[in-house]
This record gives sequence, structure tokens and C-alpha cells, in this order.
Amino acid sequence: MTSFNGKKLAYFILVLGALMIGVGIGTIITYKASAHPGPVADKLKIQGSGDPLTLNKQFNLADGFASVAEAVGPAVVNISTTARVRARTPQQESPFGDDFWRWFFERGMPREQVLRSLGSGVIVDSKGFIITNHHVVGAADTISVKLADGREFPGIIVGSDPDTDIGVIRIKDDKPFPFAKVGNSEDSKAGDWVMAIGSPFGLDQSVTVGIISAKGRIAQTQSLFTDYIQTDAAINRGNSGGPLVNMRGEIIGINTFIQSPTGGNIGIGFSIPSGTIVNVYNQIVEYGKVSRGQIGIYMNTLPMTDALAEFFNVPAKGGVIVTGLTEQDSPAREAGIESEDVIVEFNGRTVDSPDTLRSLVAQTPPGTDCEVKIIRDGQPKTVTVTLGERPPLRATQPSGQPFDLDEEEQKQKPEIGFSVNDIPAAQLQRLGLATSNAILVEEVKPGSLAEEAGLETNDIIVEVDGKPVTTALAFVNKIRDMKSGESVVLKFIKISANSQATFFTSITKP
Repeated sequence: MTSFNGKKLAYFILVLGALMIGVGIGTIITYKASAHPGPVADKLKIQGSGDPLTLNKQFNLADGFASVAEAVGPAVVNISTTARVRARTPQQESPFGDDFWRWFFERGMPREQVLRSLGSGVIVDSKGFIITNHHVVGAADTISVKLADGREFPGIIVGSDPDTDIGVIRIKDDKPFPFAKVGNSEDSKAGDWVMAIGSPFGLDQSVTVGIISAKGRIAQTQSLFTDYIQTDAAINRGNSGGPLVNMRGEIIGINTFIQSPTGGNIGIGFSIPSGTIVNVYNQIVEYGKVSRGQIGIYMNTLPMTDALAEFFNVPAKGGVIVTGLTEQDSPAREAGIESEDVIVEFNGRTVDSPDTLRSLVAQTPPGTDCEVKIIRDGQPKTVTVTLGERPPLRATQPSGQPFDLDEEEQKQKPEIGFSVNDIPAAQLQRLGLATSNAILVEEVKPGSLAEEAGLETNDIIVEVDGKPVTTALAFVNKIRDMKSGESVVLKFIKISANSQATFFTSITKP
């Protein structure tokens, strides 16, 4: 009997020890997971000394959001700027009155005006380096920075990048400044709590709270080189340049614009993610400017449909179709990439859209060797591309080249919604097209399948399902003979005043 109780006791001690070891390991793992700053934080170039302002404990919703605001608030600043512009006084129809002589001598003469604006920023280095928006400080003649403790300092522009709307300024003092820590926005996800701190309408240290509504939002009217974090934390005019922070008090974004028909907050705000911030900030601080990589390709900017994926033998829906290579200094050409290859990975990152590829390449320094995975004729292949330097963005050229051809309506299939016509050989030669056969898109009906596929009037179709087009009639007959649910892949060219661009798209017959 005694022996049986001894065995039970030994078994009990063994189980208890195992539980204690498990709890200890779980505690260590939990602590490390919550304290891990992420790779982005380690890449920010800090020149000063000291520790960033972060929470010393895990956020607890029951304690409210005050602890986050108290931790980060001292690093958030109010930025006021002035800019002098030259403007002409308006001419009046009937100038008689007290201002007649001033009107007579000064009408139409340039006069100087002073424009004032307000914004926000956040100190990220104890030496006084501040991240804000380009549109807050880029055109400023004078900058005044007000800290949370009431002190004011003149701001100096270190550098500014209009393509991502990021600006870096600096203030100086004998003592180190409080500064915030940059976290990793890639670790965040939709539904996470976030806080926006800034100076909306000049109201210093305003705090609003919400969640991440979505990630990876594209806004090409704002930037070609980054996606955005969408949040419903209230952001208004004056919040621009202020931080979006997570519940550890780490900066995961810089608030930059809102989407609103009224100009006021309706819960749709956008922030530049920390990955973009770190890349641009480090280059500005080190070099005073931002250099971006380029791969030297033209790419299909229309969606990768199921029909296109099947046509190019891409195993998963995604990737970017290479439609051409730049004429000079193309890194892709040197690496062996060809037209109609499909890029599916860049440096180990999945390429699911043209915007993703453009952003990944632009955020990689020129001269970097990058592994690029392509699909060619259904077979995967990996090549090494040494990135070149992207030239400055140019203004968009006017699109569309008029053609003086007889109009021909296509009434057979109005649901497809576009009409085509033959192009004389002389016209093809004048346009410099390396083909003897092509057809012209004469009209695209609004709301049609053709418009949804990206076709526009004056586009030139050169291939159908990988084969050269012959005549407009043969093309119409092919579309007519398709069964419902069948798709056709079109290769077409858009011609502007000084350039040509090739695209692929697909249309599925209803």
C-alpha cells in the first residue's frame, strides 16, 4: 500500500514539474513576442543617444488609451510654416472710387503674398530630426516647431521627397529631445487598435483612436511608390505629418491624407507605412535626397484575369506581364528578361500586382542585386537583376492619336461594346509599328465589357490569343463565334504624342 502511494506521489511531482516548465517557456515566448520591435525599427538611422518613448508594459484596454498618449505625446510636434508667393492683382471693371489711383498704377503688377499653413510631425531622433509630410514643409520659407512642453524652435529642412510626400526637418538644442520609436507596420493587421496624434486645425496634441481599416491601399494620385494604411481614427487638416501609433506606442505610419467629399473627417484616413518612411528617411538623412531603383521594363498595368493567367501558364493568379524593355540601360535586358515573361517574385516577395512590383523596386537602392522569379512559357526561372537608378517622374503625356478613318459601327454584340476597323499599311508605317497587320479600336461604349477590360478609343490591337490579327472582319467574326464564358486575350498598343505602350487584357463573353 505504501509503495502504491509513493508511485502516485512521484507521478504527481513529475506532472507538476512539467506544467511549471511549460508555463515558464510560455511566459518567455509571450514576453519576447510582445517586446519584439520588428525589423523595420532596427533600420532607422539614429544619430543621437537615449531611449525612445514607448510603453514599458503591455497595453490593457481596461486602462484606457491615456498611457499610449502619455508615452508618445512628448515627441509629437506642431509645425507652422510661411511661404511667400508672387501673385497679380485682379483687374477691375469699374475702378472709380477711393482705390482708383492705386488701381491705375498697380493693376496687373505682381504682388507678394504670405501663405501660412499648419501641420504635425514626430521627433524620431534625440538630435531633433523630425518626420513630417512634404506638403507641410516642402515649399516653406520659414518653419516654426512647437513641442508638447510649449518650447518653440526654428525648423530647418533636411530634405524632402514629393514622390512619397515625406519631409524631414531638424530642430537644435543643447539638450537631447524626446523621440518616438518606429515600429514595423508589416506586423499590424486590419482590426488592430491605432492612435493618431497631431494638431488638427492647430489644436495641439489632439488624440484620436480607431482601428486599421485596411492595409495595402493604392492611391496613384498620391504616390506611385507606396501603398497606404487605411484607418478610421479621425484625421483632419493639420494632422498631416503626425504619427499613427500602435498600442505599444510605436510609429507604424505617418498620417498624410483623407478621402472626403466635404474636406472633413468621415473615417477614411490614410497613412504612409513605416517601411516606406524608414527607407526615405534614411536616404534623406545620409544623402540629402532619395534614389530609387528601376528594373527597366514596361509592364501590363491591367488586372491579371483568370484568362490571362491561363494564357501565360501562370500557376497562381498574380504576377506582372512584361510588355517591353526600355531602350537604354535596361537591367532586365542585361539579366535576360524578355517581353511576355511574367514576374511573380522580387527578392523573395510575391508580386501580385504592378503596384506591388513598382513599390518593391522603388524602395530598393540602385546597384542592388535582386533575385527575380519569372514564368516563361509556363516554366519558372530565376534571374539576378542589378537595379539601375530611376529617373525623375515626368508629366503624363497626352494620350490618344487621332486617325482619319471611315467610321464602322459594330452592332453584332453590343454587350462587348466596342467597334474596330482596319488600319492601312501606310498608316502603320507612319506610326512606326513593327507589324503589317493591326486593327483600330474606333469606339468604346461606356460601361461595356471592353471599357472594363481597359480598352479605349484609338487603341491598336495587334494580337488575338497570341496570334497576329489579320482584318477587322476576321476579328469580329472570332468574337461572334465565341461561346458564352469563353475568353479572348488581346495584345494592344496605346500611342501618345511621344511614346508607345503595350498592354494585355482579356474579355470574357457573357
